[in-house]
Parts: sequence; C-alpha cells; structure tokens
Amino acid sequence: MVKKKFFALLMPMCLFLFSCSNENVIYVSPDGDDKNSGKKDEPLATPAGARDLIRNLKQENKGDEITVVFKEGRYELGSTLEFNAGDSGTISKPVVFKGEDDKEVVFCGGVKLQPQDFIPVENEEVKNKLVDPTAGEKLLMVNLKEKGITDYGEFRQHGFSTAVLPAPMELFVNDKPQTIARWPNKGKVPVTEVIRNSSKAIDEDFSGIPGIIGYEYDRAKYWSNPEDIWLWGYFAAGFADDNLGIDKIDTANKAIHLKHPHMFGMVKTDTTEEWGARIVGYHAYNVFEEIDSPGEYYIDRENGILYYYPADDF
Repeated sequence: MVKKKFFALLMPMCLFLFSCSNENVIYVSPDGDDKNSGKKDEPLATPAGARDLIRNLKQENKGDEITVVFKEGRYELGSTLEFNAGDSGTISKPVVFKGEDDKEVVFCGGVKLQPQDFIPVENEEVKNKLVDPTAGEKLLMVNLKEKGITDYGEFRQHGFSTAVLPAPMELFVNDKPQTIARWPNKGKVPVTEVIRNSSKAIDEDFSGIPGIIGYEYDRAKYWSNPEDIWLWGYFAAGFADDNLGIDKIDTANKAIHLKHPHMFGMVKTDTTEEWGARIVGYHAYNVFEEIDSPGEYYIDRENGILYYYPADDF
C-alpha cells in the first residue's frame, strides 16, 4: 500500500443508548452511494457524505440526535476529511459516529497496490546504478502514474523544534512501514569537519545560512542525484535531531553543501565529549543507489516510478 499524508483509523464499537424518539440514524456502507437517502436500505458511501447530510439536517432543524452507523468495511479517503465547529453536536443533541455492532471499520488515505502490480526491473542502465550489483536482480518497480497516483508528497526540513508537517508518501507492506533507501543501513557516520557553520536560530541569527560539512567515506561518489538526498541526524545538540536537504556534494574535496541551516549550528563529532558532540552524526536517505536490503524503496518523483526491494514476506 502506498500511503499519502493521511492516517488509517480503526473505529471500535461505541454503544450509545438514547430515549428520544426523534433520533436520526444515517447509514454508510462501502457499497453505498452518496446520492442515497442514508436510510438503512439506502446507505451513503463516504464519511464526507454523512457529514454533508448532517449539515443539511441541522439546517432543517430535524432531529434532536443524529447517529451515523458505518457498516463493516474499508473506506478509502481520496482527500483529507475536514470537520468544523458547526459539525459538532451538543449535550442535548449529540452527533455520534460509530461502527455497526462489533464489526471492523477502517478509514484509510492510502492507495492499495497488489503484489502483481510490482514487476522486475529490466532496464540494465537503471540496475547498474545500484552500489550493490546483486540488488538489481531483486529490484521491482511500479508505475504509479498508471495507478492514478501523481501526488508523491514533499520532503521538507523537520525535526526538533521545527513545524510539524504532512509526511511525504510512504510505502507499507502487510501493514508494516518500509524503509526509504538509506546509507548506512544501520547507525550513523560522523561529521569529520565543519567547513562552514550554519546560522544559529538559537542565537537569534535568522540569516538562514546552511552549513557545509566534511566527510571521509567514498560512498558519495555513487550518488547521482544529491539534490534529492536528505540527511537525518544530530548536528550539534544531543537532544535535537534534524532532517537537512543536500544542495550539492563536492566529491573532489569531500564536502556536503546543505540546503537548510540547523538551529543550533554545527559541530564535528567528538566521542570524548560527554554529551552533544559525542552523538553527532547522520545517515543519508532517499538515495536510489543505496537500495540493497529487503524493505528498502525509492520513489522517482520525476517519472512516477516506485522501486522496491521486496521483503521476505512480500
């Protein structure tokens, strides 16, 4: 399943007892139609359809209580479901949403893909980009555009003391989140040098100057699209993780030019330090060339292709 910036919600059974005879009951079913009346034998199809019917009932001042009963099944949400204060009930006129009896009701903002949608990658040029030459034989792909999926979300800086933002598209298999292609697969690599410190918002420096850091490994020479790559890690304070985009990589001088400043500035890794610098380090992610282990994936946003190294239970 490819999940966008929504959430899946499992609605347990909620029982409410009402004595008022003027209660309105609206039924919703995955097999229904939002053009229906909402009666038991003419259910609506979506939560949004129920919300809109409730608004109409309130305008007409019909009913002291409104109950929406969701029949068993999965409700696919193509856009964010929004409520406002006017959708609320009151103590005397409650609005209740519940599942039918003890049935399972699931709301999901994802798009379901089937295993047969994933086909082996046959393009040798694509497979040869992988650092691990054996990974190409396991690599699968899905043309997301052909599945009607064109919004892949957006990577943006996020972490400690930054705004909470909608996540970019994620891949789940058998309800388990998969891993965006990364290096190293586990742990972090150190910041060996701070070539240019970033501006420090903590010191009220809001100039927005991103840092430049040095590295000692040779791996970056394989990364063909550094502007798509992000670094997660600790760059100064031991409590403040961050996600920073890469502007460019100077492989000749082994320097990474970042797109974003870190609010605490940047320090190099120092394992003798008691706190902050001791754990400074990062891993790189969203790196196509680093697909090399089960569960890793990468989305080619330009061409709408999802690449996946299948997990053992795929």
